[in-house]
Amino acid sequence: MLIQTGSAIGKVRLYSDSIDKSKLNVTWEVIGSAPQFKIEYSTDRNNLSDNQIVQTNEIQIQNLTIGDTYYFRITPLDGNGNPIGNPSEISEVKIGDGLSCIVDGITVTGQKIGDKYYLVRSAVNNIEKYIIYRSEFETQDISQIQKIGETTGTMFEYPFNANSKTKKYEYYQVEGLCMDGTSLKIDSMKKIQTGPAENILLIIVMSFFFYTIYRLYGLSKN
Repeated sequence: MLIQTGSAIGKVRLYSDSIDKSKLNVTWEVIGSAPQFKIEYSTDRNNLSDNQIVQTNEIQIQNLTIGDTYYFRITPLDGNGNPIGNPSEISEVKIGDGLSCIVDGITVTGQKIGDKYYLVRSAVNNIEKYIIYRSEFETQDISQIQKIGETTGTMFEYPFNANSKTKKYEYYQVEGLCMDGTSLKIDSMKKIQTGPAENILLIIVMSFFFYTIYRLYGLSKN
């Protein structure tokens, strides 16, 4: 099926009802616009057999089985029920007492702002603070990496060695702490370059220098 561009699903947030844990609240960010949305879900990631259509960017899904893992995907639709943009990634959530704050679709990036380097991420509702971890090697076991700081904002400055003789990389992991105390992983571990900065101007100057030498050598041969 041809999917038109122009609309997309951004961040997806899933959280359980405070009283009835068999109910799941789902909200999502819309990039662009769409008159309605289809929410597909089931316990089989490869067969999202159940679906509901709504005209808002939120829904409460009821009668889910506590303890089971469910998979969700949200697709923007036109007025005739045809897809008109990019669906969300498939979100995974286990229904039960431990569920309170899960957010998918948030990406952490490394950015240079002025002469400093930051981990940058979009804000998440219901987050009290962010916890930053760092490791010299890639691992998905957060207990194996070092906690280096906390912040209530969406930026965290990380050390960058511009004088390093070789390129250096470190791995960062960001967790969010929800207001009810639940921790959630914001993004998968990120490989971030921590030195040295490439001097683009120097590369351009040296390239021009060698090109000039080459041209002068060619003229002298003539």
